[in-house]
Amino acid sequence: MENESQLSRDEILATALGERSSYVKGRGYGAKPTRKRPITQADMDDWVTYVLESVREQMQANMEIKLQEERAEMEKKMQEERKEMQRQMQEDRAEIQRKVQED
Repeated sequence: MENESQLSRDEILATALGERSSYVKGRGYGAKPTRKRPITQADMDDWVTYVLESVREQMQANMEIKLQEERAEMEKKMQEERKEMQRQMQEDRAEIQRKVQED
């Protein structure tokens, strides 16, 4: 008896609420109704401002990331050059000490 009267969720909703056609007069089936309020120039201006601000913020974030990467790369390069200079200075000192000792 349990299996006899089991309804799917959609069938229960259709029974409780009734079925509704997706037909819109003048537009046909499946079309969505038009907005109740027309889009104003102010709406468009607000949307354009929002999009431009979003793009600007994303570009700024990307530029900051790139700048941080470049700074890190430059710092690494400077450290490598500093180590090389220190190594060269040690070699030069050692050579000068050898020459002094030879004389």
